[in-house]
Amino acid sequence: MNARLELSAIATRISDQLTAAAVNGVTVGTAYERQYWKLSGAAFPGVWVGGQTLARVDDGGGFAGLIRQRVRVEFAVRVIVQRAAAGVIDPEDALNELCDAVSDALIGWTPAGADKPITWTRTQDESPQETVLSAVMQFGTETTYQKVPA
Repeated sequence: MNARLELSAIATRISDQLTAAAVNGVTVGTAYERQYWKLSGAAFPGVWVGGQTLARVDDGGGFAGLIRQRVRVEFAVRVIVQRAAAGVIDPEDALNELCDAVSDALIGWTPAGADKPITWTRTQDESPQETVLSAVMQFGTETTYQKVPA
């Protein structure tokens, strides 16, 4: 059993929740999509689910012939808005509102394969010298990797 999360399921959750909250016109996808490089630099506002990191929570034991290891999984969500867009007076407000909508969509949700609900780990703004405003949000949960020795 793989301890990784399915990033496309996370993107689908974000997209569905944004639609339900009437946050429209946002392109949502993953960094693994074929069109990522093309769309991530041209489709605004955008939310992109990126790479994940995994770190062990315990050593898994294995004394009974079964290895079951808990793993902390963290993944990144990049939120991007245009600095100058039609109808947007304050792009910082637009970025904050989209970040809030993304966190509302994910915090407390337990994706398939996870053992615990998602929590917010941290957020870091990206370079302010760009024509877009963006922030990388990190979220985390725990999963279990299981292997039966041959």
